[in-house]
Amino acid sequence: MTEKTKHTPGPWRLNNNIGRKGELGIVADDAPCIIAIMGNAKEWPVEAQANARLIAAAPALLEACKIALQAINECDMEVGLFNATEQEITDKLYAATKQAEKEG
Repeated sequence: MTEKTKHTPGPWRLNNNIGRKGELGIVADDAPCIIAIMGNAKEWPVEAQANARLIAAAPALLEACKIALQAINECDMEVGLFNATEQEITDKLYAATKQAEKEG
């Protein structure tokens, strides 16, 4: 069995005060480092913001996918029941995608 990759735990968020002027940063409050820097944000602000939001949502998206996969794997195929509630699964998936796609 291989060891799982350890990444900086979420939540991650955007920070407009990273690096040189015009760069967006992705940071985590509990991390001693910057997760990522989006260069050229001044030249392509719409794309840079969208990419930064998607990167910042990565921990939430990963968690939502894990919950959905676990629910599918634990599904009682004959009865069609999940151990996790359908509401829990959809709430996590909607929250993660909303974080990735939100404006501003």
